[in-house]
Amino acid sequence: MNSNSKTFGIFAWSILVISLMVSFAAASTSASFSYENQSQTVSVSGYNVSNSDVTFPSTLSASLGGQNFGVFTIKNTTDNKLNITLTNLDSSNNYYMSTDSVNFNVTNGTNSNKSLVTLNYINSFCNYGDINDSNLGMEVYVTNDGQGDSTDWNALDTIKVEVTVSNDNSYDLNNMKLELGLINSGTNQNIASSKLDWISGDDNKASLDTISSGDSVTYTFEFKVDPKILSSSNLGSGTYYLALKAYQGSQNQVCIDYSPDFDNSLNFNSRNYASKIYLKSASSSDAVVVDQSSLPSLSQLSCGQQLTLNPTVYNIGSNGNSYSKKQILVAATNAKLGINQNITLYGDLNAGNNEQAPLSFTIPRNADEGNYPISVNVYYGYNDNNGGYAGTYKYVSEAYTALVSVKGSCVYATPETTQVQAQLQSGGKAGEPLVVQATVTNMGSKTVSYNFGLSGYTSWARLSSINPMNITLTPGQSKEITLNLSVDKDASGNKQFYLDTYSNGFLITQQPLSMTINPSFSLASITGNAIGGGSWLLWTFNILLIVAIVVVLIVVLRKRA
Repeated sequence: MNSNSKTFGIFAWSILVISLMVSFAAASTSASFSYENQSQTVSVSGYNVSNSDVTFPSTLSASLGGQNFGVFTIKNTTDNKLNITLTNLDSSNNYYMSTDSVNFNVTNGTNSNKSLVTLNYINSFCNYGDINDSNLGMEVYVTNDGQGDSTDWNALDTIKVEVTVSNDNSYDLNNMKLELGLINSGTNQNIASSKLDWISGDDNKASLDTISSGDSVTYTFEFKVDPKILSSSNLGSGTYYLALKAYQGSQNQVCIDYSPDFDNSLNFNSRNYASKIYLKSASSSDAVVVDQSSLPSLSQLSCGQQLTLNPTVYNIGSNGNSYSKKQILVAATNAKLGINQNITLYGDLNAGNNEQAPLSFTIPRNADEGNYPISVNVYYGYNDNNGGYAGTYKYVSEAYTALVSVKGSCVYATPETTQVQAQLQSGGKAGEPLVVQATVTNMGSKTVSYNFGLSGYTSWARLSSINPMNITLTPGQSKEITLNLSVDKDASGNKQFYLDTYSNGFLITQQPLSMTINPSFSLASITGNAIGGGSWLLWTFNILLIVAIVVVLIVVLRKRA
């Protein structure tokens, strides 16, 4: 190897060593910030900062939209360390769930030796950042009872967010509170309080009171996704962040806003601060729906009772869309109950709006007891032009269900399935008891309960008893009932009265009965459409009495002769 080659080799090795030294010297360090006036100490060992009080203004970009959010104040300390404070945070902007970083170099006066300092920023959901949180834990479990799932939310979906906060401190935490946020990634606006339809509580805040040492407290937020969010001009469908924080008092003493159950879309210092949520607008074929919660989950009704459904119809399509096209039709049906009711709602139903559709019907008197699902559908996309579906509806919603439980006051008896036969047992004279026996037969196919009454007799008799007053008959079964009356002493002549047969309070048959009331020394008879026969002993006694009277008259007349 010649001298020139040796010289070149030594030069190359020198360059490499210098490069490694420079690379090593330029190793970066970082500090993390989450709230205004937070200070961090950064070590830049081996370097001096000539200016002891440096102000570093920063204009952030990315998720902060290029807005100037504040100023870092950087001071030189002993032992070649920097004290960095985030000051003058612009509170007019909502930097919820925003992460970003800025970089600057610290030098020793030359351009060859630099130390890169990275300042990371996340706007904590806690007002003053995570404070005294090392012994706190937060578990989050999200469920969707609607059409979507835990991360994809549709309009009118019912969302449940179960939050468990644990306290591993050696002391109790009093006055603990919980707050939920839903942050629009486009505007950084927290819409949880004003734009969600809350079911649990009044809004997105809850009181946990005291969390004892070593214990935990669970609270469940429950709300519906308001269709107006998706139809809003400044919100709409897209990405949102679900955030939560548990804190004490005014958040300046204890606060935690991260959980391992959040996804890592907003990860900072190995902590997950939120989960991405996607709000979705409906397509034309799914745009008009019924809010299932506006239908009864179970209505208790008796036969013959009226029920009014008042389903709320929503247009959950995207902003500006109207799918009703002058009118929509809402229909409720159940074949077994004979229900086929509908109502037409006129006028456009624009995205985000709703209208109620009252539907009334009566449960049949002879309905079988049991549970009945009533289907409610919406027909929309009406076109009165000469198109392919003129005079009809292009779309029909899925079937929504109102459950009705029918029990009580159901009438299965009819005049055709109820047979009543009656006959005189004894009596029929003025001032004497009158006994009528009736046989009731269930000619139908269902078990029936009957009760009985008597009418049309009060002007000439008094009812003593009907025994039994109530009977239950299986199909084809018969039972006898006995009616006891007391005939008035001055009663006489032809009389008509009625045996009334009821089932569950409804008059089924009214059997006419007729008879002649005779003085106590005269004969009596009873007739009627359903009464036949008589007492042969009574008839025999009357005949013998007449014969005896005739014999006595003959004897008296002969003696006088």
